[in-house]
Amino acid sequence: MEIVFRHPRSWAASGASSEGRPCSGFTLIELLVVMAIISVLLSLLIPSIQGARESARKIQCQSNLKQMGLALQNFHSAHNKFPAGKLGMSGLNHSWCLYLLPFLEQGPLAAQFDMSKPWDDPGKNVEAASVSLSIFQCPTSSMQFAGGIDYCGITGGTQGGLPFGDGRSEALGSGVLVTVNEATPSYVSYRDVTDGASNTICISESQGRDDETGRWASGDNLVATDINPVNTPGKLFSFHRSGVHAVRADGSVMFISSNIDLSVLGAVSTRNGGEVNGE
Repeated sequence: MEIVFRHPRSWAASGASSEGRPCSGFTLIELLVVMAIISVLLSLLIPSIQGARESARKIQCQSNLKQMGLALQNFHSAHNKFPAGKLGMSGLNHSWCLYLLPFLEQGPLAAQFDMSKPWDDPGKNVEAASVSLSIFQCPTSSMQFAGGIDYCGITGGTQGGLPFGDGRSEALGSGVLVTVNEATPSYVSYRDVTDGASNTICISESQGRDDETGRWASGDNLVATDINPVNTPGKLFSFHRSGVHAVRADGSVMFISSNIDLSVLGAVSTRNGGEVNGE
């Protein structure tokens, strides 16, 4: 009897397994089932990835505000006062951001400004003011342009019954970063924050502004917080879910819900409203 030995490859070529059984492949139905399972897994995984990315962006946003809060404290330590939210004397219209540059490791950029001229003077100021700084940009923001900023200074609140105006006893002068000009030449210091530095916000998110109010060097980068609800475009607004981040006068960062009552928002926006004492 003749015995014939076949090479293993010939079994595969003939459609049989090495054990003599026919080779089986995936049927169309099995492939469709596998593809459906993969699609379901991806649909579950993608939101988790997006959520993780947004969490990282929020942490970076909080870090930006934390650094600005520390810069405010260091400025106060150096000058015994907070910077002007807007220095309007002689039409300079300088922003609080300009005065924080040396405390944000941006000394060379600060040196490029001629502080005796307006922030947008067509000399070297307008060029320096067009520099985009990552610390002034929230990673979640969808709007990026030269010299843009996603944060604003808090100049006061309007819900406390104060008359409307920039004076220190008026609504738009009741915050920490206030307008300083010939009519209101005084600055705010910690001794003026009688509500407590941990109860008073001074910087917050205000994303999506593409005019002068959204330029970090412009003194118009100020908001009276409680005129409109949180997440009103052009006011306190962010692309995070459910609210905005803000930094208190003591340098700590808080999250303000978009559902906050305007009277409460006004209370944390003013430095001496007496709300802490229930007055």
